[in-house]
Amino acid sequence: MKKKHITLFILLIIFLYLFSSYFDSSSSILSSQDQEYKIKTYQRNYVPRPQDVLISILTAPRPVGYLNTTLERIINEIKFIPSSIATINVLVANPRPGEHELFSDVKRQSHLYNYPISFKDVFSVKAPENESFKGKWRDVLPRDIQLSNDLYEYLKVAQSQCIDWILLLEDDFLWCSGFWAHFVRVMSGVQEGLRVGRLKSLPSMIRISFGLNGVLLPCSDIHRILQFIQDHKREGAIDSLLGEFWSKTVPDGQKYFNSRLPLVYRYNLMKHIGNVSTRKFVHTSFYPDCYDFLVTTSLMDGENFDPITCKNEDFSPCSWMSFEEKTSGQKLVKSNHIDVPKNILKLGKPGESCDEACNERKCAEWLFPLVNNCEVLIENVKCEGNCRVNGIVHLEPMGPSKLETVCSISSLHPLKCESKSNNVERLCPCI
Repeated sequence: MKKKHITLFILLIIFLYLFSSYFDSSSSILSSQDQEYKIKTYQRNYVPRPQDVLISILTAPRPVGYLNTTLERIINEIKFIPSSIATINVLVANPRPGEHELFSDVKRQSHLYNYPISFKDVFSVKAPENESFKGKWRDVLPRDIQLSNDLYEYLKVAQSQCIDWILLLEDDFLWCSGFWAHFVRVMSGVQEGLRVGRLKSLPSMIRISFGLNGVLLPCSDIHRILQFIQDHKREGAIDSLLGEFWSKTVPDGQKYFNSRLPLVYRYNLMKHIGNVSTRKFVHTSFYPDCYDFLVTTSLMDGENFDPITCKNEDFSPCSWMSFEEKTSGQKLVKSNHIDVPKNILKLGKPGESCDEACNERKCAEWLFPLVNNCEVLIENVKCEGNCRVNGIVHLEPMGPSKLETVCSISSLHPLKCESKSNNVERLCPCI
């Protein structure tokens, strides 16, 4: 009897061991399947909600102070962004505690902005003055390492306040007048793309300007960006290195972001008002202006808008913006534009400029990118036949316009209020 009990006990132990091994294995499989199911469910049931966006400004002591001007424009534009689109928080980070007098002055008087702004001193590691490295494009000097160290600590501070998106800014970039309308267009376009499944996952970035500035990043990626800075800061200028990373032109970016798209908005939404570089203290002369196509040699290849492939779209790459829903076979209509009130649109007389057509009101040049749209033109002007792109050829682009029975929009820029041409009726935004 005793031997029988011992045998049963041994068999029970073996059974429990085999069962636990199977359970561990199957639970691993189930957890993997469960994770895949959750991702698919998230994509299928994604419901847009107001996004929390952290406007994060890295400031620096300069011979000329820009911080006040930059903040004033930001606060003026923020008030127009609907709360249904985004909640905006503002952070100003100073990597030179005790050396940045303007930062201290602005912080003391921040109540005058009538908007909550966080001011943080950032304590970054001092780069050795006698160390340099052989970089990808040129030698990496101590000032390059210092900028990387500053950015690293600045992003660590921002990470603690970041919920959905962070918009990286430098203090010598000024938001273009009417920035808010394009920001709404960008955010609602991405949210709608996620909702209907045209975008399968969050973009790796959204470019809306140039430099170490004007790039929207998901907060959930900051930890990996911090790691990338530490791993690669000795290889080159950090703005160029990060540009390669989030545009996925290097293996690290390809591996981490996988199939996630880097998006570039059609227009540059910020004007560079500084003429002195913080890295070299050299004067510069040319940068893209407000509402120019976002194409510049100061960005890496994957960060520029593609005006040829995506000439009629808001983003590049743009293949995701044209999509037929498999379940119904119906063409989805893009809804990434904001409605322009009809009472601000006026059709000028033949040969009139928009300055003349608006008469006592003012032509709002910054609204042209929103009304230069066939859908808007057909809704407001009697057109015979289809709306054409560049259907009316003149010395200057006319934007949304009509010549006799031909309706046309422009793929060329800039669109100016003062432009006019014989017999052309321009559709003008007047405020």
